[in-house]
Amino acid sequence: RDKEGFGHGEGYLYPHAYRDHWVAQQYLPDSLRGKVFYNPSDTGYEAKIKNEVLRKREAQIESQNQFSFPEILTTSPPDNKRDKWFEKLLQGRGEILKDIQKKVFELAEISSHSTVLDINTGRGLLLWEAARRVREGGVYGLTNNQENLLYLQQYGNQIPEMERPVIINKELKDFINDNPVKLKFDIIIGRNTLIRIENKLEYLKNVYKLNNSSGKLVLTESIPSKANRLSTILKVHSENIHNTKQLDTTLNILYRAEEIIYNFENNTNKGFTKDKLINLIEDAGFKEIRAIEKVYKEHRNITEKDLFNWLDPGSKHSEYGQAILQITKKEELNKIKIFLQKHLTKRNINWEIKVCFIKAESC
Repeated sequence: RDKEGFGHGEGYLYPHAYRDHWVAQQYLPDSLRGKVFYNPSDTGYEAKIKNEVLRKREAQIESQNQFSFPEILTTSPPDNKRDKWFEKLLQGRGEILKDIQKKVFELAEISSHSTVLDINTGRGLLLWEAARRVREGGVYGLTNNQENLLYLQQYGNQIPEMERPVIINKELKDFINDNPVKLKFDIIIGRNTLIRIENKLEYLKNVYKLNNSSGKLVLTESIPSKANRLSTILKVHSENIHNTKQLDTTLNILYRAEEIIYNFENNTNKGFTKDKLINLIEDAGFKEIRAIEKVYKEHRNITEKDLFNWLDPGSKHSEYGQAILQITKKEELNKIKIFLQKHLTKRNINWEIKVCFIKAESC
């Protein structure tokens, strides 16, 4: 329809020129990526399945974020877009997120007249569900990520204006300072909010200021310190390793590196635990704190690229590489790389993700 604006098919790859008549490529222009072309109607059978379709869609969209579950051992995205899509389906990441969403709203007990704030909106996993449940109150979402903001605006445009949540492109502190009507909220929700915050106590004190006197806080946080560790994975798969001397040396170095990585005083973003979270929330002024941990499981294959990211000191994901170099020399790190590459790559790993759900009262 608009071939001039779309560039006359510039860069188009002809699928029938490729094996199985399929090739990974982006068909839509950037401005239409993430746009929804079908919404179930409010009549007939579609009305019955509408909310379930939307929840599944929103969980799947959230799952496409590589850092949906912050952890030390972040897996590298495959180069092939088709493989990435299949990997997400096999992992069941969308189903895990859907369950997390369900648990948050069981704890939040949102009513149709509640005023709700999502303090870390992401792609809207919690925000859109809150908007479906609130009819007479108001729903607000905070984001300071431009890519997420664009997506939220595009997705929100397909919701009737009267039901649409308010998207605020600000940090929490700026929102408080620039809040002319001094908005207060009945319920504040957030997913994986604190892990990205350096000064968690100051942040939580600001969250407390935004709660009504009888307000609630419901957070869900991944706990990286309780997730899979390289030492655990190696130990589980050590049965057929004959070089026991190198195995013992590698395990010893990994144990010591993990003490550095998961020490809360050294790494407040990755070393915190359920008890640390409870203490921080209590110090911020909240009362009646209740915390529940849940373990989710999925299958992953460790690739050579994953090991490179984890162990190369120059990689942005390489907390292991940096910690190991505090213990031993680079030559020993290279030996560990080769050893792990030989014994862990292409293995099907039972991966565990530990998530903590926290509910607190503001009075």
